[in-house]
Amino acid sequence: MMLRRNLVVILACLAVPLLSAAVQAGQAVVISGVVTDMESRPIGGALVAVPAFNESAVSDDGGMYRLVIRSKVRRGQDVVVRASHKGFDYVSRPVRLAPKAQVRVNFRLVPVK
Repeated sequence: MMLRRNLVVILACLAVPLLSAAVQAGQAVVISGVVTDMESRPIGGALVAVPAFNESAVSDDGGMYRLVIRSKVRRGQDVVVRASHKGFDYVSRPVRLAPKAQVRVNFRLVPVK
């Protein structure tokens, strides 16, 4: 009986961090989109970042990126999303966030002159 009780306590202690992570994941904000050049060709390897949350992602060969922010986000919080790649000027876009939001932000980069 004592062994069963101890086992239940141990399992409950192990489950708490998992439930906490699940709750946090449910609050995550997802920012995704495509990075292209002026002729709408995808740019792979572009860095897309949200400096306010110290989060970033790199676009794939199709120019697509997906950035997940798991930090606490306030409803209506304004942040800047920035895309850059060697040989192109960086582009910044203001974005308004909310918990659990899925936001699409596309970037068109202009070559450096």
